[in-house]
Amino acid sequence: MKPEFQIDPGVGGRIRAARERRGWTGTALAKKARLHSKSYVSAVEGGWQMPSVPALLRLANALELSTDWILFGRKPGRMKLADRCHDVARDGDFTI
Repeated sequence: MKPEFQIDPGVGGRIRAARERRGWTGTALAKKARLHSKSYVSAVEGGWQMPSVPALLRLANALELSTDWILFGRKPGRMKLADRCHDVARDGDFTI
């Protein structure tokens, strides 16, 4: 059964692609990132759960990626906050 709301699949897709490029299983990534379980990694990669900030940092560290790349699909840089908000607003409704 598909949930009514799904997190941006780009986040999970980028994490999955990076994991697969390294030849790791979901279990291996969970262990290297010191996360709860393989099911948590699967939920994040599948877009059913957005990683918490601590989990995002652990994933980024384990995969040797920037959080900017995981969240926004681009290299870290000096992007204005207004530009980032515009990108988020373009992709769906959100509340501040």
